[in-house]
Amino acid sequence: MHHAHAILLLALLTPLAAACPLKPEIIGETFTTADEGATESDTDADTDAATTTSASATTEGSASDSSTSSAPGLDYGEPCEFEGLGPTIEVTAMSPQPACAGGICLLVHDAILPCEDDAVCIDDPDHGACGADDLCTLAPEYVAEHARCTQTCDDVSECPPIPGCAEVVCGPIALLGELCCQKVCACLDGTSSGDMASREAQCADPGACS
Repeated sequence: MHHAHAILLLALLTPLAAACPLKPEIIGETFTTADEGATESDTDADTDAATTTSASATTEGSASDSSTSSAPGLDYGEPCEFEGLGPTIEVTAMSPQPACAGGICLLVHDAILPCEDDAVCIDDPDHGACGADDLCTLAPEYVAEHARCTQTCDDVSECPPIPGCAEVVCGPIALLGELCCQKVCACLDGTSSGDMASREAQCADPGACS
C-alpha cells in the first residue's frame, strides 16, 4: 500500500520537476515571477516591455546625467581655477576652462616683480615667494581671489561688471596659445591702458599668432 502511494506521488511530482522555470520580469532591480496563469507569449511580451522600459529609462537617465555633468557650473565673474598651468603664477594668466559659462578663466596682473630672494616678494601684498626664474610669484590667495570666469567679446558693451573690478575692458590678453589675440572681457585694474594698447597693436599684425 505504501509502495502504491509512493508511485502515485512520484507520478504527480514528475511533471513539475520537468517543467521549465518561469522567466523573470525585470523591473528596476527587483525580480518577480510571472503569474502562473500567464501564457508563455504573455510572459515574453511582459518581459520585453519591462526590458524596453528599463533600457529607455537608463538611456534617458544617461542623457540627463550627461547634460548635467557637461553643463558649465560657474557664471561669468565667478572665481575659477586654471587648467594646464603650473602651480605658480607670476604674471597675467589665461586658460580655457570648461567649468566656466564663458569657457575661459582669466587673471590679469601685468606688474612683473624681479627678485633675488623672498624678501622683496613678501613686502608686496600681491606676491608670495621668489620663483625659479627670479620673478616674484603671485600669492595663492591673490590668485584664488582674482582669477575669474570670463568670455569673449567684440566690444566692451558686451562685458558685464566683474565683482571686485573697478573697470572692465574688452581686448586681447594672450599673445600665445589657442586664445592668442582673442578679445575677452578683462579687468583693467590688473593692467594698464598702455599695456592693452600694446597688445592690440601686436595683434593687428596678421601673423601675430602664426
